[in-house]
Amino acid sequence: MEKLKNLSPFFVFLVLAIFVIIEIFPSSHPFGGIRLPLDVNAIRERSREILIELGVDLAGLDADARLKHDRPLVRQTQQLFGIERSNELLGDKVPGYFWEVSWKRREKIDLTVSSGREEDASKQAEKVISMLKGEVFLNLDTRGRPSSTMI
Repeated sequence: MEKLKNLSPFFVFLVLAIFVIIEIFPSSHPFGGIRLPLDVNAIRERSREILIELGVDLAGLDADARLKHDRPLVRQTQQLFGIERSNELLGDKVPGYFWEVSWKRREKIDLTVSSGREEDASKQAEKVISMLKGEVFLNLDTRGRPSSTMI
């Protein structure tokens, strides 16, 4: 029982600290303005839909989605409006945070030197064309809409 009495100030402090963090974080932390209505899987699926609508062949490609931020835009918004107001703006109106989705080839292509036969040369040409397809990059806002910086 004596040990619990010794730990009780720590527990009280812990509960107060958690409450303060929960209440203050969204308005005081520089990344408190992040709002993510869609998770990473929904963003991958949304990017697939957009690319298919554009006629991009995604066969043999896998998606990798990463949440990024436009550092200069976020910094400028924070300097102009302060952290609390900029977090409100970045959450609703200013596109400071976005998803970068890259579609990359699953496996490496092995290009071998042709023996000079026409059939081998044709297969090698197909491999080269396949390799030149490259990667596809797409930037989506946090709601899954293509941004103006779409590549």
